[in-house]
Amino acid sequence: MEIVNFFPTQIFKDIVNENMKNDLLKLCNDYTSKTQTNLLHIDNFPSTLANTELSYPVNTDPTVKMVFEYLYEIANNFASQRQQFVDKDSFRPYGFFSNMKKGAHLRKHTHKDCRFSGIIYLEVGDDVPQLLFHDPRPHVQFEPSDYGGKYIESIKPENGMILMWDSWLTHELMYKENDQPRKVFSFNL
Repeated sequence: MEIVNFFPTQIFKDIVNENMKNDLLKLCNDYTSKTQTNLLHIDNFPSTLANTELSYPVNTDPTVKMVFEYLYEIANNFASQRQQFVDKDSFRPYGFFSNMKKGAHLRKHTHKDCRFSGIIYLEVGDDVPQLLFHDPRPHVQFEPSDYGGKYIESIKPENGMILMWDSWLTHELMYKENDQPRKVFSFNL
């Protein structure tokens, strides 16, 4: 487990166990092969997000429910290390699978109606887009830094990597320029 300091916040980073990753990958392959929905209407990005026929089965699947229990523990640990309190009853877990294809991208965005967002990388090739995080502080848009601070940080995906961050942290994915796999389970708590 690692806590990465980015801007005025932190990101939780770890590797999930192989069995969990493999179980989620099977579900990802199954569900994304059935969907006609693309992630946020981005072409070449099959996803169960906002798919009325698949969202409920995904989020009530026993494997996904077990993963949510694991995510609650991480969220509680992550928050307590930052001297914050987490009320499990306030979480409304929601997860979705996606399979990023060549030519897809994801514009800058945040997640609303949740406390934490995150991703579990289920299968990633060598040269897929890194997840980019943007410094949310408004002054960085107007004032150059004398301290060499970075306003965009990136994390290179790895098979089995889990990341969790505050839901208000802006992030994006650049265009995917190859056919390498990028299959993930994304979640909000």
